[in-house]
Amino acid sequence: MRKYFAKRLFVNDFSVSPDTSVNSYDSKIHTPSLCYNVKSKKGLLGCGNGITHLSLPRTRDNPEEYIRGSSGNVNILKTWRYKYFSHVNNRDEYMLVCFASDNKLYFNNMTFPDPSYHLVTNKTFTSTPTAITFRANGDDVIAFSSPTDDMVVWYTDNNPYTVEGAPRFSSICYHNNRLFAIDAEDPSVVKYSALSNPLDWTSSSGVYSSGSITMNDYKGDLRSVISFDNYVYVFRDYGISRILSYAQDSVFACSNIYTTSSKIYADTAVVCGSKIFFLQEDGLYAFDGYFVSKVDLSFSDLITSTNQSSANACFHDGSYYLACKVDFGDTLEGEQNMQNNALIEFNVTTKSANITRGVDIISMTSVKDVLINRIITTIRGSDYVWYITSDGKINSTSVMPKKWRSGRIHLGNFDKDKILKKVYLTCPCTATLKVTTDKMEKSETLTDKTGFQRILFNVTGREFVFEVTSSDSDFCIGNVELYFAVEK
Repeated sequence: MRKYFAKRLFVNDFSVSPDTSVNSYDSKIHTPSLCYNVKSKKGLLGCGNGITHLSLPRTRDNPEEYIRGSSGNVNILKTWRYKYFSHVNNRDEYMLVCFASDNKLYFNNMTFPDPSYHLVTNKTFTSTPTAITFRANGDDVIAFSSPTDDMVVWYTDNNPYTVEGAPRFSSICYHNNRLFAIDAEDPSVVKYSALSNPLDWTSSSGVYSSGSITMNDYKGDLRSVISFDNYVYVFRDYGISRILSYAQDSVFACSNIYTTSSKIYADTAVVCGSKIFFLQEDGLYAFDGYFVSKVDLSFSDLITSTNQSSANACFHDGSYYLACKVDFGDTLEGEQNMQNNALIEFNVTTKSANITRGVDIISMTSVKDVLINRIITTIRGSDYVWYITSDGKINSTSVMPKKWRSGRIHLGNFDKDKILKKVYLTCPCTATLKVTTDKMEKSETLTDKTGFQRILFNVTGREFVFEVTSSDSDFCIGNVELYFAVEK
């Protein structure tokens, strides 16, 4: 007759950073092999991030009153925050500028918003522009440039105008009183404006002149320029180059910093405090201006197994947010045509991460000022502007499906049978707890109850996988106790 001894496991904290390696060894019970749309809150497993239509303060004096707005009959593709000093109102003002599917620019005042957006200009772009804010002629302006269109500059108190002689750019940044940009017609060239006159691209007056820098080597095309830590960095298909510029003259030193055989997704390169984080084909990386190091992301294989050409990122409140394609091993309803199906939130200090599933984010903008503190996003196929929430819902109504699955649990005895007798937990919501072993599978429905619940399982096996799923808006599970009988 087989003899058993009792063993009890406690789960008093839930990790929400999936670790795909736990499927190959005796994992810790609180470490998931896969999870999404959940977060750990004071030891409990609860709802993760959500996303909803952007709402803006109705007035500057009462920022708690919000008004929603959509763009109308066109889809929003990209957004920018435009801060400027208004000479008319004699104070700082804030605009939200959008690029829409009709290839036109729209805006809405972030302090006195209207229910709908207004045209910036009747100009129709032929490709998606990039935008940047800087001072020109005593005004805080925002400039738009695309690979196929002339640069358009706008100061909100005046009409937009086209910059004569400006090249067409695919990426642009402001550094040491100049604009630096990648030439769309020749992606091996960085062009720079005249010193202290970012709108002058034709000057040849000595040390103040505009000019260009050619990087024609094996690192591939130039994709993104970023001003960071006293330098301009150029992210390329297969490397990073650095431009040292001196504010006093037009002498530049160019050096190659990093070379890789794995393609860099330049749209994911974002300054995150003292480092730039970016995604490349073999994983997530961090760059401090001198050295590149791979980030130990425990579920890296879920994002390196697919093309990430649509991935984009932003930095907000200490976390790097990456909209990308994640290989979950299945397809949920509505995901078939998504180019990005997830949002990864990675805290650059604690190195913890969580995954939001079911959102196809085209672009993100971090907005943190006296009025609002949000990540503003655009969603593929939507005529609304959105922002990231913490309620686990889409547009505050549709609950996002939640899943948390453990790794393989052996209790330190790979060749011994175990019996999961019962489970105690708190669950003031509706959820399903499934236990899968190498011999059988059993699911139990958890109902909304106060206090501890006891669920009898009596499932046998040598290894166990625990999975919780829920579509409850009040999802919360904690204080889990697992009672086993283990063969001696």
